[in-house]
Amino acid sequence: MRERILAAKENLNPEEAMEIIEEVVFADGEELDLSQLHSIIRKIYARTRSKFGILEEYIEDESINEIMINGKENIFIEKGGSIFKTEEVFSSEEKLRNVIQQIVSRCNRMVNETEPIVDARLEDGSRVNVVLPPVALNGAVMT
Repeated sequence: MRERILAAKENLNPEEAMEIIEEVVFADGEELDLSQLHSIIRKIYARTRSKFGILEEYIEDESINEIMINGKENIFIEKGGSIFKTEEVFSSEEKLRNVIQQIVSRCNRMVNETEPIVDARLEDGSRVNVVLPPVALNGAVMT
């Protein structure tokens, strides 16, 4: 079930999203409780309609103190004093950069190859730090 959701491309059209929902909800031999269904719906929504894509659930979770992104395939969270690598990955560097632009634009900032470093405070008081190539060697980095 989780593998099918994680493999779903971002920006699914409504038919593709419904296909995944039906496949997961009506999977043979697998009973889902209400919390699992809610989780599936949130993940599909994040991949298809959210500004922050796969980061949406982590941004909304108040128990998470920090989100660390080291390139499109390495997303870590700090929760309860421990750091965990998530199963989530961005489908492309472009998707990661789009999310980064969404976040830094909330502070009236831009980040690009000519200005590859941003350190700013969001409206809720949290900090955002971004480093892009050519300064970051292995893809975009954000905390």
